[in-house]
Amino acid sequence: MIEYDPISTGGSDRNFTRLKYSNRTYIFLEGNSDQPAFERYRKINKFLASIGLGVPEIYIIDDKNSTLLMEDLGEDFLMFHLRNIRDYNEIKKIYKEVINELVKMHFIGLKHIEECKIVKNRTFGYDDFRWESSYFTKYFLEGYCGLTIINREELEKEHELLARRLDNEPRFFMHRDFQSQNLLLKNNIIRIIDYQDARMGLLQYDLASLLRDPYYVLDLNLQKELIAYYIDTAESNYEQKFSSPEFYETFNLTALQRNMQALGAYAYLSMVKKKEHFKEYIPSGLSQLKTSLNECGGFSHLNVLLSKITLG
Repeated sequence: MIEYDPISTGGSDRNFTRLKYSNRTYIFLEGNSDQPAFERYRKINKFLASIGLGVPEIYIIDDKNSTLLMEDLGEDFLMFHLRNIRDYNEIKKIYKEVINELVKMHFIGLKHIEECKIVKNRTFGYDDFRWESSYFTKYFLEGYCGLTIINREELEKEHELLARRLDNEPRFFMHRDFQSQNLLLKNNIIRIIDYQDARMGLLQYDLASLLRDPYYVLDLNLQKELIAYYIDTAESNYEQKFSSPEFYETFNLTALQRNMQALGAYAYLSMVKKKEHFKEYIPSGLSQLKTSLNECGGFSHLNVLLSKITLG
């Protein structure tokens, strides 16, 4: 006898079900007829597994119906796991383990990118950054906060400047949503999910998604320590050379971009998709955005708009 237990999927429109059969559990994925996304999911899964990343093992694939059966990674998501830990050094240790996996993804993924054409041929750059900032303006500033954008042209100039600056950065294998809801611990080993939107993009985008994450807020000093750890790990293991001040500057600019995207998503998902639990993360998302602004400097028009927001 098979037992079925539907799983809440956050912002995703895909259907996940936990199946229990003969004292084992599995995850059944229905791709909702989005064949391109389903194809990316299974191909990227295969690639990441081949380079040693902890993605779920896939047992059975039905391409025609966009369904598959895969390993159950459990429910020990990083965002919940960390909330039960009070020891600062233990939290730092876990994040370093996550960063080890992230560095591996970025640099081994890049080295073998010819084996993953489905990612190689998808670049995350200027058009994506401008889409994210427009999404933020429409759904968060205007939709959720009800702001009237008087100096829209000046705000657009700031978004344009940010997008062009980030578009000039080198590109690596990028997860695109590397945050604590997409990381689990199974048998105390870091596992990774939700990689179907991987692109060639900024490594700082993934790092900012992890360290300036509204789902679990890290102390700014620990963030800086972990950024230094990322640089050291990349330089020690993958023959990279970074200028730490330039890396941190790009990190903050990318975090600003990512924080805008996250707030746009929370507003859209709560208002349009009626997934109202995302409202819970808007205050921390706004706080993270302000942190990124403070660390970057500039962006005066965005600063003025944010100063008008009061969250009740």
